[in-house]
Amino acid sequence: MTTAMIGDSGYTATTGTFSHVMKEWYENAMESLVPQMFPLYDWLKENGSVVKPKPQGKYIVFDLMTKLGSGAGFRGEGDYLPTAGQTTGVQGKVPYLRGLKGRVEISAEAMDTKEGSGAFANILDTEIQGLLTEFKYLGSAAMWGNGDGLLAKFGSTGVSTTSLTVQCEEDYNSCYPGSRWLYEGLSVIPVVSTSSYAVDTSWTAATTISAITSDTACTLSASKTQETAVRYLVEHQCSDNTNSTQMTKGSVTLATASSFRGPMGINAMADDGTFSSSYCGISESTYPQWKSTISHNSGTARSITTDLLYKLFYKFTRYSGTMSPDVTAWTNTDVYREIVDLMENQIQFKPRELKPGFQHFDVMIDGVGIPFKLDHMCPSFIYFLDPKFIRFAQKAAPQIADNHGSSFRWVADKDCYEQVWRWIFQLYTNNRRKHAKLTDISCTIASR
Repeated sequence: MTTAMIGDSGYTATTGTFSHVMKEWYENAMESLVPQMFPLYDWLKENGSVVKPKPQGKYIVFDLMTKLGSGAGFRGEGDYLPTAGQTTGVQGKVPYLRGLKGRVEISAEAMDTKEGSGAFANILDTEIQGLLTEFKYLGSAAMWGNGDGLLAKFGSTGVSTTSLTVQCEEDYNSCYPGSRWLYEGLSVIPVVSTSSYAVDTSWTAATTISAITSDTACTLSASKTQETAVRYLVEHQCSDNTNSTQMTKGSVTLATASSFRGPMGINAMADDGTFSSSYCGISESTYPQWKSTISHNSGTARSITTDLLYKLFYKFTRYSGTMSPDVTAWTNTDVYREIVDLMENQIQFKPRELKPGFQHFDVMIDGVGIPFKLDHMCPSFIYFLDPKFIRFAQKAAPQIADNHGSSFRWVADKDCYEQVWRWIFQLYTNNRRKHAKLTDISCTIASR
């Protein structure tokens, strides 16, 4: 048997099989695209927050000081010094063996295709572009989410239909941004609770989203009946909801939100326990200092004002311990339009910086310039985030798995070949008080 060499396909610079250079060609391209695909990742990398994890066992462990030693007080000449107190703390634990994984599968017939628009290189390129799109949407939704894998919410009951109306609820205790976190080809199942991911029995199998028709609607690939009044969508590859083996193929393996295999997300990080209770295993009720500064209006949307920004900023700086925090504000383009509408009658401003993926401008609050960055996938909140207290623990950068020599491997029981892709990371904070969030903002959703 002869091996098709790379020289045979017109690429004569390097010898070796086509599959072996996949790692060189596509992995490098994928890693270089990541900053453009994920503005948040780019910002964290620029600020030195993308780090290699140092786990203790299966967790990343950090210490949170909960009480000072109280070993200080006013004294005069000859007075006894205060008794040394005892500083107390608690440990936070971050599970880190989780992340995005995928695979590209090519049939033997496609591998043998040499010429024309359906040539192997074209087929492979199409497959990889699709995989990168999935990484973009799933990764972005996970980075901004609550660490539970929920993608969308839909409500009313109805007859069997392929049209699904999804709700846009972005307030102090709910974060469901319409169809922003959905994409064509996404495999989903409905769950009836935000904590217990028991599958709604009216859907006997997962279905895919065939089209995003508006900011609040999508089309399913198969007709489904909406029987339960309120349900939620999660990504899942399950083909038979009653088969336990099939159930383990999805992202809700253990049938609970805590079984989600992605990062904990920014919305869980900049939180006070409303979206993510006992973040990193530390109870917000036991340790009230384990909360971010939150500005909300109990679910009633209100127009953004400079006073709202000032109030949040002053409250945040009081708890974080500095009047000049090294923070960056993050929001989406919908909220950005409200900020522009608020400010254009008062001041003139221009984008300070324009890079692929986001604009960058400053808002002055009490003499402190707060950079505002944009991400389409960000919820309709305004986050004040300090990158020094955020860790993007990246165990494995975006890569083609090289456990089998980076070559295509044969798929058991099929005349096909595959390559595995992975990106293993976790996103967390070790000090919630260094972050803040403004919610209940009135804005018009126009993300699509």
